[in-house]
Amino acid sequence: MAAAASLALANLLPAAQAAGQTPPPRELRHEGVAVRVTSLLADPVTAFLIGRGFPTDVARRYSGLCVIRVVLVNENASPAIAYDLRSWRLRRSDGKVVAPGVREDWLPRWRDAGLGEAALIGFEWSQFPSRQELHPGDTALGMVNTGLAPGSRFDLELNWTAGGSARRTELKELDCAPAP
Repeated sequence: MAAAASLALANLLPAAQAAGQTPPPRELRHEGVAVRVTSLLADPVTAFLIGRGFPTDVARRYSGLCVIRVVLVNENASPAIAYDLRSWRLRRSDGKVVAPGVREDWLPRWRDAGLGEAALIGFEWSQFPSRQELHPGDTALGMVNTGLAPGSRFDLELNWTAGGSARRTELKELDCAPAP
């Protein structure tokens, strides 16, 4: 299930990027960790969720905000790294700092909306894992809802630990995909 959701998510990107509709992916390598962030257009995210059993109006509650795809790879950081998405920060263009949304924040909303188990599982597997330990060669990937408006600009601060020591890096001036 995870592989199918990840493959379907990956297929959302190339056509829109080739058409120049989304900002280009941004990549950074820092202390043996690589991160790639790609802004996603609302319509393909909506279609992805509808394909997993979401009604259109419910899918748009999620896709109507700035959604990014994050790929985090422990290329060679040893020992393993551990992250908690709730410790990452988004610095908006107005200077306000907010935490990104995590799947555990969204799942109760979807249950309240009456979504079935298959839709909930499809959503959960498509989201960037909220907490994880990555050994050398491991990868985490998935969608993150920033809670920002389409077209917004922000800085993304990533925090993790390696060998009990805190680590931090930042991707500056990321752009959300424009509104449909």
